[in-house]
Amino acid sequence: MSKICQITGRIPRVGNNVSHSNTKTKRMFNPNLQKKKFFLEEENRWVVLKVSAAGMRTINKIGLKEAIKRDQRVGLICEYQEIVKKAFSDGKERQSSAGHIGVHRTQGQW
Repeated sequence: MSKICQITGRIPRVGNNVSHSNTKTKRMFNPNLQKKKFFLEEENRWVVLKVSAAGMRTINKIGLKEAIKRDQRVGLICEYQEIVKKAFSDGKERQSSAGHIGVHRTQGQW
């Protein structure tokens, strides 16, 4: 399970724990990811995204449809259809993959 936000593109960072004696040990700073189900009103569907807390605020501010479009342009979400989850079809809830995440990074972009 990848630790990448599908909206903001946040990834785990490497840093140091620093003790009182200034001893440094490596540690990971993981993004605050939540698996969240959003309702896409324009298409009458449920969408499951793995988003950070900042990504949820972005969706609240600009809307789900615009956030997904923006992330497709950046390259965080490769295929819109891959992240769409149809809920309650045939009386049961189907599980689909959260989608292929293609993160394209260049030197110094992040």
